[in-house]
Amino acid sequence: NNLKIENNDKADKILHKIFNKIK
Repeated sequence: NNLKIENNDKADKILHKIFNKIK
């Protein structure tokens, strides 16, 4: 369960980077 949260956090950070590039 903890691993799942960590992976989601990493994916969230990656998504933020992509969205920032789109802006």
